[in-house]
Order: sequence, then structure tokens, then C-alpha cells
Amino acid sequence: MARVAIYARKSSESDDKQAKSIEEQLAWARLKCAELGTPEPVVFQEARSARRPGRVEFGRLMAAVWRGEIETIVTWKADRLARNPSDSGSVQQALMEGKLVVVTSDRRYSEADDQFMLNIEFGFSTKYSQDLSKNVIRGLQSKWERGEWAGLAPIGYLNVTGERERRLRGGAIVVDPETAPRVRQLFQLCESGGHSLRDLTSMAVNDWFLQFRRSNDSRPTARYPMASIERILRNPFYYGALRIKGRLLPGSHEPLISKATFDRVQRILAGRRVGAERPSKHSFPFSTLIVCSLCGHRFTAYSKVKPSGRVYTYYRCSMGSKGCAQAHVTEREIIEVITPVLKQITLTPAERDRCIEVIHEINHDETTATISDLDGLRREQAAIVRKRSRILDLYVAGHLTHDEKQGLIADNDEKGTALELKIREAAREQAGWIELAERFFESLSDAEIVFNASNAVEKRSLLRTLRIELCATPEKLLLDAGKIATIVMNRGERPVWRALVEEVRTALISGSQ
Repeated sequence: MARVAIYARKSSESDDKQAKSIEEQLAWARLKCAELGTPEPVVFQEARSARRPGRVEFGRLMAAVWRGEIETIVTWKADRLARNPSDSGSVQQALMEGKLVVVTSDRRYSEADDQFMLNIEFGFSTKYSQDLSKNVIRGLQSKWERGEWAGLAPIGYLNVTGERERRLRGGAIVVDPETAPRVRQLFQLCESGGHSLRDLTSMAVNDWFLQFRRSNDSRPTARYPMASIERILRNPFYYGALRIKGRLLPGSHEPLISKATFDRVQRILAGRRVGAERPSKHSFPFSTLIVCSLCGHRFTAYSKVKPSGRVYTYYRCSMGSKGCAQAHVTEREIIEVITPVLKQITLTPAERDRCIEVIHEINHDETTATISDLDGLRREQAAIVRKRSRILDLYVAGHLTHDEKQGLIADNDEKGTALELKIREAAREQAGWIELAERFFESLSDAEIVFNASNAVEKRSLLRTLRIELCATPEKLLLDAGKIATIVMNRGERPVWRALVEEVRTALISGSQ
């Protein structure tokens, strides 16, 4: 026997803000069924948008209609049933073949004239959804043009809701005081070259106890995979840009790092194999820093426990098992080679303070030049705006086709975006190199003492910052000091501090060895 069915639907999306809740729809529908003499209807309900076909409960309902099990559908409004041509066509066809009667709060649809009105209502519902989609896209594009991010803020930032709160806090996305320092630290550690992605992931999860979020979920996760750490390090959002559909747009949010830092991290990630550093039960500070002079491969390490209970660490060529005759070296031999260099590059607290003082003197001297550069960039920006207006004038006058206009505007807008990012980066560039140089000179303060007191990861990080590597030959162990370490080692008894800082700055920014 055919029965009466109730169908209630409410989408969680913005297009249903004015719709009654499912509970309200069901309460009204049950009263209506009682009036029709059907106190126990079959209930179908779901929280899904009707803009596209594919609703599970609606599909079950219509299947029951075509089997002859349901002959009347009671629903609050016609747009609860369908907002797309496919679903509305299914309902209308069932009405035309006499298999179905639709009852809503407005009217009963059964006769031909009623079906015609239902067809119009379905058309309005479909048009409403189409207009809404266009408005949403237009609204998103407008936000992006203003530099506003429309989605969930990445780790290091917080979403701000409410207009009043946004005005008070200066935007829809603000820096998270709890997680932002850790994100900065991730970039700094990666930039130093002394940490693998696996190291950084381990620190973020096990040492910092950060609760990360998935890109499409606001719930915290207990674990965070290495691939997600890499996504953070590759996200231009952190230097102030928005990546939208393959394009970079200037963002209005506060950046956490400089563009220079981001670019250096990208170079490091591009040259690193993710699986290069395998997890190990032990952490050896000089593994991967020693090169074999016979075969060119890196050294690996192992430990041995003597009968006395003392542990000794040895380093050997990774190709030793495949015929390389290079002898192993002890950790003590390595430290004996490194220590004299650390003594030479160690700065006293007074020397460190003098270097940092010179850094800020250079920054002060360059401020005027930076302002002049910014003025030039802003003039270029104004010219790009004028060019866009000329393109539109030519299109209106009939001198350009639609495709030509779109191509020229896209090219012009791309140049404008690049210029806007350049202007913002020019204003932040000074702070970027200052931060980098200050960290470097801080690391040289009592470098030998700090090195001896550090763990394996910190030792390796310092040596990589100084671009120090070792070469094992059959005769002895050689040390190769990179350019940055060499600059500090050759500073002389009475160094010219400004020249020293300038050289270090150039080497740090260029990433030269």
C-alpha cells in the first residue's frame, strides 16, 4: 500500500540561512500529515545542499515513489525537494505520470495547473542557486583583491569572527601568539640547514606539543605528518602572499618571515631528499658532514661499548661495505680538528655586541635609500593601474576583442601583483637580513663552550651554519671552512667591524659556501 512521506532538508551552507530548521520542518509536516489522515508517515531527512544531484535520502525517496511505495510527499517548501534541473525533472515526471502528489505549506501540487506552478518554483530555486554561486565567487574574488584570506587560517594565525572584533584586532586573520613563534622557529631551523624534515616534525610533535589542524578541519590532531610540515615551509602565506588558483596575490595579514628567508628555505627544500636522513636509534653530530676523499661518499657512524662499559663512537665511509678502503675515524679525532677553528671564530660578548651595533648602523644608513627605492616602485605601480584603465578604454571603443582584453588584463594584473609583493618585501627586507645576521653573531658568542655543551642536533646545526665540512684522507682528517667561517677567522687582531659585518651579510644572503 502506497504511503505518505515527509521530506525535510536544510543545508549547512550559506544558501539556507533563511530556511527553517529540520526540526521545525518535521513538526509542521507531522501536523499536516495528521490533517491528511496519515499519522505515521515515512520520514526522509538530510543536511545536504540541493544545488547538485546526488543526495542520498532524496534518491531513496524518489526510488520509493517510482516503485509505487510512496504516493504523497509532504515538504515545507518546493525548494526543499530540488534546486537543480535533474532532481526537479524527476519530481515533475512523477507528477505527470500520476505517481506522485506534492504537498507544501503553500499549496497541493497534483493537477496540471499546479504542476505548471511547481515547474516555475523549481526554476526560481535553480536560478537562485546559480545566482548565489556567482555571488559567492564574486565575493571571494573581492576579498582576494583586498588581500583577505577567505578560508581557515594556517597554523600560526587565528581567524577573527565578527565585524567589531575584526576592527579591534585589525583584520579577519591575526597572528596567533602561541603558535606563531614556533612557525618562525621551523623556518629558522630549516634555513640553518642543520635539520631534516624528520627532525623538524619530531620537534613540532614531541618537543613543542603543537596541536596542528588539517586544512579542511578545525579539530586538532595528535600527530602531524612530515608532508604537512613541508607544506608549512612551502606556504607563501607566511611571507605575506596568497596563493590563489596558481597565482600569488599580496595579502593584508602580518607576515611571520621575510621573503628572503622563504626563498632560502625553498632552495634548501629543493636540494634535499626527504628520506636522506633515516631515523636512527642514536644521533651522531658529524654524520653526513664528513666526505671520503677516495670515493666521494659521506660518512656514517656507529657506537661500540667496551668491556669497561664506556661507549666509543666511530665514523666510517658509507661505501666501506662495498670495497672503499678509507679508514674509520673516532669522534675524538673529529673534535680535535674542529675545536681550533671554533676558538678562532668565537666572539666575546663585547665583540658580539659590537657586531650587532654595526648591523643597526648599516640599517640606519640604508633606510633613506630604501625609501627612495619604494618611491620608484610606487610610480611603477601607478603606471600599471593607468595601463589597466587604457586596456578597458580600448575594449569599449572596439579596438580589442574580449579574449585580447582578458589576456592583456591578466598579464597586467600579474605584473601588478609581482610589484605589490616587491614593494612589501622591500619594506621588510632590512628587518629580514638584520634578523639573520643577529642570529649568526649570537651563535658565535662563546661558540666553543656552547658547542661542547650542545646535543648532537645542535652541534650539526652550528657546523652547517658556518658551512664547515670535513674531508677524510688516508693520512689525516682535513677541515674545510666555508666562506662565512673564513671571514670571521680572518678578522685579525683589530678588525674593521663594519667591513666584517658587510661581508658576513653578503655571504649569508647569497648562501655561498
